[in-house]
Amino acid sequence: MKKLLITFALALAAGSLYAQSLQLNSKDYLERQGVNVMVYGNPFSAIFYDEKRSGIDVIHHGVLTITNGGVRLSDTPEQWDLVPEMESRHVDRATGTVSVKLHYKEYDFNSEIKVAPKDQGFTISVFLDKPVPAVLEGKAGFNLEFLPSAYWNHAYMADGQPAYFPRYASNDTELRPVAIAYKAQLDSLTKVNPYGVQVYGTGWGSNGQIISQGINNYWVNKYFPDIVTLDDVLRPASYLFGCHPFHNRSFVMGVGVRPKDVAYGNNRSDFTFIAGGVVPGMLLLQPDYIENKDDWPFFWGQNECTIGQNGMYLYYGNILSNIKNE
Repeated sequence: MKKLLITFALALAAGSLYAQSLQLNSKDYLERQGVNVMVYGNPFSAIFYDEKRSGIDVIHHGVLTITNGGVRLSDTPEQWDLVPEMESRHVDRATGTVSVKLHYKEYDFNSEIKVAPKDQGFTISVFLDKPVPAVLEGKAGFNLEFLPSAYWNHAYMADGQPAYFPRYASNDTELRPVAIAYKAQLDSLTKVNPYGVQVYGTGWGSNGQIISQGINNYWVNKYFPDIVTLDDVLRPASYLFGCHPFHNRSFVMGVGVRPKDVAYGNNRSDFTFIAGGVVPGMLLLQPDYIENKDDWPFFWGQNECTIGQNGMYLYYGNILSNIKNE
């Protein structure tokens, strides 16, 4: 007598109040508008077991999002782990059910999977003829893999809170120590100077590093506001716009109370003004003289506007604009 090992349902978002239920098509897989459910139309390959297009596959709006549904012998099967052989596949057109019988010859282990439409989704049930072999207890189970790339940077709602799927797996427990260590680095800068940034460079000014610091601080603050504060996010902007040594001009041309007048730019044989252009900033003349000349642009390590640095500033400037509007 067959014993039901597990059954669960997947609900699929309906496009309207009158969304169709899944139906068997002429090619023996379930479908409705925007959704296709294939059941062992693509058996596991005998060579590349982890090819991510086998077993039970679900396609949403033309994109493979769920795959490799089947009884496996590990929570996270690796490439060369065993896969079952498909002994038979039966389609019941009256009920829309697709049944597949699987066999692991290495353990004489049999299972049967049934996929059937239900409401706006479908159910997956796993049946066994006999108990799981002792050697596979705690190992064998049903696996269904959600293909990560289909969800990267897409939004979702959980418990009424919006969020998005990141490209890399992480959690608060893993990242909090990193955020704490990063904050310690920020605090160490305030012990060196009152500005809390790297004030000068030795061959090229440090404003690129300072802009990058502001961007990094914003994202750490977004997820760990109890560690990196809003002041940490704004401190680089304060420096860029005039709160720095040597003079109180803004390093961003056309922005601030006293912005830079000249720069070394796209017309390198002449004095250049580029609205929104960011100059490299302060340079150190060893051993202890720092400067940023405002009347002589040809010290390019202090005054050259570059595409890369200006692109970073556009990003940081949008961050500052968002903060102002929040």
